[in-house]
Amino acid sequence: MRYKILLIPVLVFTVLSLPAQKTNKVFAITGDNTGGSPFIWTNLNEVDLSSGQVTRPLYTHLRTAFDFYDGNTKQKRFGSSWQSNLKTPTPQMPASYVIAAAAYDARHNRMFMTPMQQPELRWIDMDDNTATLKIYTAPLPLSASDIAVESGQITRMVIAADGYGYALTNDAGHLLRFSTGRKIEITDLGAVQDAGSNGAVSVHIKSTSFGGDMVAAADGSLYLISAYQSVFKIDVAAKAAAFIGTIKNLPAGYTTNGAAVNEDGFLIVSTAGPAGGYFRVDMNTWEAVKLTGDNKTAGVSDLASSHFAFQKKIPLTPVVFSDMAKQQSQVSVYPNPVTEATFRISFGNKETGRYMVQLMDVNGRLAMQKTINLVYRNQVTEIDMPASFSKGIYLVKILKADGKAVFTNRMLVN
Repeated sequence: MRYKILLIPVLVFTVLSLPAQKTNKVFAITGDNTGGSPFIWTNLNEVDLSSGQVTRPLYTHLRTAFDFYDGNTKQKRFGSSWQSNLKTPTPQMPASYVIAAAAYDARHNRMFMTPMQQPELRWIDMDDNTATLKIYTAPLPLSASDIAVESGQITRMVIAADGYGYALTNDAGHLLRFSTGRKIEITDLGAVQDAGSNGAVSVHIKSTSFGGDMVAAADGSLYLISAYQSVFKIDVAAKAAAFIGTIKNLPAGYTTNGAAVNEDGFLIVSTAGPAGGYFRVDMNTWEAVKLTGDNKTAGVSDLASSHFAFQKKIPLTPVVFSDMAKQQSQVSVYPNPVTEATFRISFGNKETGRYMVQLMDVNGRLAMQKTINLVYRNQVTEIDMPASFSKGIYLVKILKADGKAVFTNRMLVN
């Protein structure tokens, strides 16, 4: 398979622990080399878009140890396959041979992905800081033969405004939806159809519509950016894709393999090909402008972020509270009592950044602790409790990165 046919809209994910105003940084799947063949897009890095430089490596296929777990039972499937002399990827590695689609789930701080030619959804808990990377897996409702051919390979993925993840095959014959909470459930919604206005540009045609990436809009719709610069707006409920047009001002030979929305509402696109660099796209006019200073050191096959297109911006000016009671009024924990193994935290107008959620039992012992990355105002985060969690009264504490408490309250677990 030649490079231009592969067209992997590979992954990238959004800033996990950085302040929201630092919009230059995203997570990206990058290659091992800057040109030539083969391209091996298997490394997960934090990348500064203004320079194109890797600022923090998160997974490197030649160096990172890992274990695979069943996503439902949480039982280990097999031990670490990392070997110091392993020079090429294998199916038993987190990215397999190449990652074709991925998305960042900001609510649960997870990264979801689907390797090329494998009917499997994989995800990583980004709050897990153990030395050995844990890869969780769940089978896709597709057969190995479905994705053995280029048309059936999953090459686009995003977390939408409704909290679900969506993945799309090259030919748009399968739109998959997956939940992102405690239990991962995957549903094949079927084929996406062309809107009546599409004319000759079909969402099913390889020459215009394969590859690329998807981004989510605040209204619940999805935007498909194909590797050939074609743009479709997908109505998920109707399973219909309306052709909008093509991205303007990109150089010849530039394939739009990665796409992500930044905090300012602009679309950022990347390419895995030799005509490198990042471009900023106005989603109202679809005109692209090259970002300056992006000295790429490796091919980038996909981008992703937690931001939604056409989302109304909320002022970032910190709110000054006169006392703790008013400050706490901006945060709520529900339901209370908790009757299932899940509760939610609404952060209101809290500043973006990293927070620590702690549950203390009646004896003051730490029963559970989880780090939350608040990436946008009014974020609601779902917290999953272990299945073995005991019933009783707990004190919920939410701490800022500096250790200062911003919320405390009692919670009953039934």
